[in-house]
Amino acid sequence: PMLYPTIQAIFFDQAGSGTYISKQTTVVDTFNKLKCYLDVYIPLSSGQSITLSISTDEGSSWTNLTPDSSTAMSYGWVRRYYEEDLSPAKNKIMFKITISTTNRSGRVQPAIANLVGMMLSV
Repeated sequence: PMLYPTIQAIFFDQAGSGTYISKQTTVVDTFNKLKCYLDVYIPLSSGQSITLSISTDEGSSWTNLTPDSSTAMSYGWVRRYYEEDLSPAKNKIMFKITISTTNRSGRVQPAIANLVGMMLSV
């Protein structure tokens, strides 16, 4: 099929990175421990990354989190588990997810789903 009589194909350049920043979540009581998980899909073994960060100061500064463990899921997806102690205790938080790739073909892009965060007082 033709797109238009003089156009046979459309080519475009995809960005090599993207960032998602959540709304700020404010809780009534303070919390000093964060437990969360994020489902990630990283189809290539190199050149792709997904980083989860948090901010407790309305986005002025960000702390990158390192996964404590992970569980393999279906179709190449992995659930990453994170745990972070916060001192002093906080009452608000924002999440940031940064995705980057050096392979910009469009067929094998990293993806994210299901960010779940639990703020605890322990």
